[in-house]
Amino acid sequence: MGEPSVARSKDCDMEYDDSSSRQSGEPLWEHVEGVERSVDYSDGLPPTSKGMFQSNKRKSKAADEDLHLKLRTRLDAEVARMFYSSGLSLKVATDPFFKSAFSRATSMPGFAAEEDEHQDDQPSLVTQMFFSIGLSPTITRNPYYRGSFAMAALFQIPGYVPPGVDQLKTTLLQKERADIENMLQTIKNTWRKAGVTIVSDGWSDFKRRPIINIIAVNEAGPVFLQAINNEDGWMWMMDDYIAEKLIAAIEDVGSENVVQVITDNDPFCRAAGVLIEQKYSHIQWTPSVAHSLSLALENICAAKNAENVVFKDCHWISEVIGDAKMINDFISNHSMVLSMISEFSKLKILGIAHTRFASDIVMLKRFRLT
Repeated sequence: MGEPSVARSKDCDMEYDDSSSRQSGEPLWEHVEGVERSVDYSDGLPPTSKGMFQSNKRKSKAADEDLHLKLRTRLDAEVARMFYSSGLSLKVATDPFFKSAFSRATSMPGFAAEEDEHQDDQPSLVTQMFFSIGLSPTITRNPYYRGSFAMAALFQIPGYVPPGVDQLKTTLLQKERADIENMLQTIKNTWRKAGVTIVSDGWSDFKRRPIINIIAVNEAGPVFLQAINNEDGWMWMMDDYIAEKLIAAIEDVGSENVVQVITDNDPFCRAAGVLIEQKYSHIQWTPSVAHSLSLALENICAAKNAENVVFKDCHWISEVIGDAKMINDFISNHSMVLSMISEFSKLKILGIAHTRFASDIVMLKRFRLT
């Protein structure tokens, strides 16, 4: 049968003779300490490696979930900014094509060849979203619209659903406001040192509702303070009312930080400026230069002043403006000419509203630079 088998321990010099210490058929490893036991690798991995693999797999899954959560949060914010910046109705968030467009984009594996044929469905979903809701094509110019869909197509976020109406009205809106406040804080920190100018103007929103806006401006940049609904339009024609709103804005910014107030140059605003100067000795009211220039040109070029010496010297201004308006209308109403101008000119021909201050001067300046 041969010599008995002898095994030596790895941890000591002791030897073990299988002829005297084990029964027939009993493995030698049961009687040897410090010698690594034989392992069954039939499942492909040793127990220690299998445990490490499962642990790493769990860590990888947790990391993926954390990444998906961050991407989901970032994409939600981008979609919310698309709504807030474009004035898009929140009802769009309930449209099935809107939801499907984002869900399909974020569920597509970026490098899976078997899914390539589905990628052709994505433009049709976006197109159907526009047609089903009646969205204006101009929203495609919105950077957050482009950014949100670009991000949705770039990253795979399993089970992603775009934010609904409730989120857009509450948590996302509150978060967006907090983010904007943090961004503006750097400008507000300069108010004490650099001073602030309060600027106010009346305008109309996209629904033609009269609005009074108030903005704080200094060298660091503008900060929008307030928009006052003035649907009862007569309120804007009261100096006390205008002064009250401007004084409230001054106190909000801090009267010690304000150096001047700028408004239109109409009688009611001038009267409001006098009231503000009486209340704050260090604050000066200044009329809008653009409005003053517009009024001056209007007065100089008015036909009622035909006998005036100034009119005789300056009437050529109205003639030049009339010629420029005629050219502008001709270009705007002929698509081929407009296409040629757009191709060879760095500036676009803009149709400026008649209610804008110094709009004629802006139009002439663009013609000179075109």
